[in-house]
Amino acid sequence: MTSMNKRKHDTTMHRNESILHCQEQIRTLRHQLQQHKRAWKQHYTETSLRRIGGDAWLDLSTKEQISKSNLLLLLKRENEALPYPLCGSNFWTQQLPSHLQNDKELWLARLKRPEMCCLSELCGITIPELLLHDREVVTAAVRACPKLLLEWETLAVADSFWDDRRVFQALLDAKGRRDPYLRLFSVTLRSDTELMLQGLRQGIRVFEVLPKALRNSKSFALQAAAILQTLGHKSYGPKCLKAFSPRLKADLEVVRAFCQADGTSLACASYTARRNLGIVRTACLQEPTAFVYCVKGRTRTKLNQDPTFWLDVLQRAQVRCECSFTVVNDKLVLDPRIALWDRLWENMPQSIRTNREIVLLLLEKVPSSSRYRSLPLSVWSEPSFLLQVAAMGRLHSLPVVGCMELGLLPHLNLDFCCQLVSHEFLCPHVVQAMMQQIPAAASHRRFWESWNPSQMEETLEYIWEQMPENILNDKAIMMKFATCEEAAEHLAHIILWEPEDRDILEQLLRTYPEALEEVPNHIQELYPDLMAQCIADLPEDSYLLEGLHDVICEELWGHREVALAWIRKGGEDLFFLEDYFDDDEEIFLAVAEHNWEDFTMASESLLDDKDFLIQAVKKNERIWTLLETDMKEDFDIALTAFAAHPNLPYYAADDDFSFLVALARNVRNRLEIHDSFVELVLCSMDLPSSTSIFATLNQGRDTTLQYKKSIAEYIGLPMGNYLVKLKGASEHLAIWGF
Repeated sequence: MTSMNKRKHDTTMHRNESILHCQEQIRTLRHQLQQHKRAWKQHYTETSLRRIGGDAWLDLSTKEQISKSNLLLLLKRENEALPYPLCGSNFWTQQLPSHLQNDKELWLARLKRPEMCCLSELCGITIPELLLHDREVVTAAVRACPKLLLEWETLAVADSFWDDRRVFQALLDAKGRRDPYLRLFSVTLRSDTELMLQGLRQGIRVFEVLPKALRNSKSFALQAAAILQTLGHKSYGPKCLKAFSPRLKADLEVVRAFCQADGTSLACASYTARRNLGIVRTACLQEPTAFVYCVKGRTRTKLNQDPTFWLDVLQRAQVRCECSFTVVNDKLVLDPRIALWDRLWENMPQSIRTNREIVLLLLEKVPSSSRYRSLPLSVWSEPSFLLQVAAMGRLHSLPVVGCMELGLLPHLNLDFCCQLVSHEFLCPHVVQAMMQQIPAAASHRRFWESWNPSQMEETLEYIWEQMPENILNDKAIMMKFATCEEAAEHLAHIILWEPEDRDILEQLLRTYPEALEEVPNHIQELYPDLMAQCIADLPEDSYLLEGLHDVICEELWGHREVALAWIRKGGEDLFFLEDYFDDDEEIFLAVAEHNWEDFTMASESLLDDKDFLIQAVKKNERIWTLLETDMKEDFDIALTAFAAHPNLPYYAADDDFSFLVALARNVRNRLEIHDSFVELVLCSMDLPSSTSIFATLNQGRDTTLQYKKSIAEYIGLPMGNYLVKLKGASEHLAIWGF
């Protein structure tokens, strides 16, 4: 009895121990399962952020959105814009936990973003004080937005900060305007020749903050002048020599170097330098208006009377002031460059002013000044001279209109008018005065054939009013105007829309697609192919794209070419699909590629057509998400979709991922069958016959090695494109952890 009780006791103890062991194993397995789930979830989230970006981040829970690792992944996608919540300061200062608001890695990742500069200005983004002692963060912040230096100045940071070469170098490497922030740094750094020359090479105006040591350094001045000659002086402002000491302003070598880079530097040179013939000539060859800074005396008189000097100077001049006025402090003032040219004109002797070659050069370089109106009529009234001025587009600078109205141009005849209108961008006032003096010119076909269609808007509006009906009906002349973009816009308003004008319409729409809104409905119905081509040619930023439904007549939306053109343009509101094309495969394949959300408008027969759906999911992976359950679960359709698009698992995931798990298992089972057959059968057939267990298969005509493919096909082994799809789907699913 005792032994029996003992056996029962032992059995019970053993059973209890087994139960405890099983319970421990269950707890361990559950813990491992939870770990695997968390690891897989993190892998899935990281993959979606790495591949999808901002859209994937918006779908995360609040806890996942503020995760440091997730934010770092998103911030590293520098070529993609951040989601809207991350573009302001509210998320980073209020929604993010306090320990992450001061996190160094997050700040470094944010500061590398290309939009950080504008964000700091618009949203008031500031660096936490705890990170101001970290030079890595500070230098990254300066590179991203130099304006932060002004804020740090008010925080009274340590003097060593403004003496840190790394921070100064970061400012030089930054983008945007950096000139106002150089003054914040110590004299020691601003006295470093290499740093200041580096800043000069990068377009920074260092002359305004030069310390005394560099203002009096001849070697620095010569190197700076050499940089200005290489890069051009306009980015640094005029009269760069002004920043240097009087000793250097009197040094002819330094003055010559600066005048070669910027002729206006002559204004800052010493009295002796400004009367030196070689220096003055050098300055004028770089900038003609530098002549006004030449001191009165022998040098000035000698150069001023020399036509060769002026021709040489003006031929090299690159200044072209198209507008006489500029805005300064919200006021319209005379452009200072024009004022300098006016001073130069006043200093020229009469013999130079009336030299036609010099006048032509002046008109070419600086056409906007009013000084030319004082020219004698004998200088510019010759037909050849006027045609040269017209070729430059400068007739508005001469008093041509007034002289025409007074009848002071005796050569104003039809031949001259035909030559004149062959030039582009004529002044509308000149054209109006010319046609008022010779009204008969409008009735001559030769006059209109001579017109250059590239004209200003006011000129085109005027000539349309003067154009007689027989010219408006002249196809050759209208075709000429239709080939010019400037004229085509106006031509669309006045053309006589007749059925036989197809050629004009085609050319007009090719040149100016927006002319589509002027085409009457009955003409649109005659030429639907032209309307379709015009829709395809519309620029992406065309205003017509938003209201095209009101421009195209309703009947035309039933035309396949028009519908396809609008769909391929990415047009919205495809109201015509259900009425005209619900059974059209080509139309809905285009919808799948460009407007996938409207794919559900297809007829039931198309949505049940397996072959058609396979083509559709190749165009756009999201089509698969719109299908009915039975079509979604069709293996061939799913295989095609997942093999073609690596990001589809993100859009296709259901609540428990059961379908993706089953699909991945099915795909890999088929790949295992293929691998097993290849390894065990086909590879064995390639062994020497003495060792191969399939040696008998090598005997006879129908079982030789050349029929391995037939054997594989017979047993249904995955091959060719089907095998490629299986491998592609397997790889894409594996990316997401399936």
